[in-house]
Amino acid sequence: MRKGISEQWVSVQEDNHRGIPFYEARGFLFKENRIKETETGEQQVSLRYARKLNSY
Repeated sequence: MRKGISEQWVSVQEDNHRGIPFYEARGFLFKENRIKETETGEQQVSLRYARKLNSY
């Protein structure tokens, strides 16, 4: 492993129809939803993806 890092995480907005397939094609797997409320009271949903990194 490089410098003890074994996993990589990314967040993608739920309606990002280009980003989601991009990360999935690179081995990221869906893990969870995160909901954040903005200052205007809107809810933003981000999808959390992770993938294992190869050891060297």
